Amino acid sequence: MLTYFKSYFQKEENGPKNFCYIVGSFASTAPKLRTPKSDIDVICSTDVDENEIRYHLKKRYPNIPPTIPIDIKYVTPTSENVINYQVCYWQDAKYLPLIENSNIRLNSVRKEKTLPCVVRNPNKQELSTYLNTAKKIDVSHPLHYTNSIKNHYGEFNFHSTVNSSNLGYQEKNMLKNLLGANGSVNENHIIIDIENNLVVGKEKKWNYFNFNRNILGYNFAYSAFYSLGIFRKIEYFYKKLKQKVFSGY
Repeated sequence: MLTYFKSYFQKEENGPKNFCYIVGSFASTAPKLRTPKSDIDVICSTDVDENEIRYHLKKRYPNIPPTIPIDIKYVTPTSENVINYQVCYWQDAKYLPLIENSNIRLNSVRKEKTLPCVVRNPNKQELSTYLNTAKKIDVSHPLHYTNSIKNHYGEFNFHSTVNSSNLGYQEKNMLKNLLGANGSVNENHIIIDIENNLVVGKEKKWNYFNFNRNILGYNFAYSAFYSLGIFRKIEYFYKKLKQKVFSGY
């Protein structure tokens, strides 16, 4: 019984266990959304459900649409009551309390530069720079990749930027096909290794042919046609020819 009362008073002293914080772009732009299609990212304890989150959002931001998409990430603090949350490399490391807990300390961790983070960057020139300089294109999770492009960059703009980049035909084709798959590719993480003509997952690697056929679901002829490196050779000789023409040789 003594142990019970001791535990009870410790809980009262430490405050409530539940918590919920807004992170991501809305933490910087509130009470306005960054784009009409933006969602709201929150990190919460496991005992906070979506209805409770929407109640607190509406109470704090009355003009927020009642059907605004909410991306909920349930987290468990470390033994030191720290929550580590990720932000894109360009984002302000801010957060806003919905259900505050004074015992919790939030610590932002910047992600590596991934393609979904690049297309979410308000500086729209960043995508072109990334595609033209990257030796490996970190697509991250295919569904996140698709949603980030559709909601933050636009499919038409994305296709135009990819087409005008220095990428080879195979890489351009895979990026557009991954977008066309609408997040249906069942892989946790995808990196296109341009230097080695490989696609690298968390546990597997594929050459371009196998990725087109086994993961994207294209037939043998299609996969072979876009994976044999023919277009890379044509592009190489075309660039060499342009150099000779413009240099006067």
